[in-house]
Amino acid sequence: MNDELKQAIKYLKKAVKHSTSLDEFRHLDPSLIGAEEREFFEQQMMIVQRAIRNGELSKEEFSQYVGF
Repeated sequence: MNDELKQAIKYLKKAVKHSTSLDEFRHLDPSLIGAEEREFFEQQMMIVQRAIRNGELSKEEFSQYVGF
């Protein structure tokens, strides 16, 4: 895993929301990121999506790394 991908995953951990109403369901919630960081959030998501598409990272691995 390259440094860019590691940094993206580390950053996206800030946006994991724990929903108590849905049996502790966890998901990425962009509303947890301030408006001033929204573009950066989207860039980090694109890095992760590209890595998944290219086979560098599976969706399951990503979920595990961010804490789903």
